[in-house]
Amino acid sequence: MKITNNVFKSTSFENPLFNNFSADVLTEILNFHQTVPGYKETPLYSLNDFSSSTGIGNVYIKDESHRFGLNAFKGLGSIYSAAGYLKERHSIEFSTLDELLAQLQDKTPETFVTATDGNHGKGIAWAAQLLKQRALVYMPKNTRESRVEAIEALGVK
Repeated sequence: MKITNNVFKSTSFENPLFNNFSADVLTEILNFHQTVPGYKETPLYSLNDFSSSTGIGNVYIKDESHRFGLNAFKGLGSIYSAAGYLKERHSIEFSTLDELLAQLQDKTPETFVTATDGNHGKGIAWAAQLLKQRALVYMPKNTRESRVEAIEALGVK
């Protein structure tokens, strides 16, 4: 086995986005997510055989494959980032999805744009659809057709 130093470990950088995640903010995010239709806590599965065979105390995996019916883990970040953008863009306050939707009724829909070959685009398309906004997803021309169809099924052309 080759051991190497992590050259990034001691590197620091300032990013104001990381300053926003206090315990109170994380609670607000969780409370918002819990108002999104289909929200469920991610199930954890214990890998007992793997733990035993490797001598590691406990190993768990998160199963995000059923998150919001997207078969991907990108839904939580997509809805949170889209909602956060709309909050800033329109100077509105909300704590639930329904409150956000009510305040967006008289606003011109925004268009969220991304480039992806799959799950990220699916998450953005789903969030835009849920928030009654638009999404534009650019995909490489060699993307599997099933991925393109999954995003198109969410209203993206």
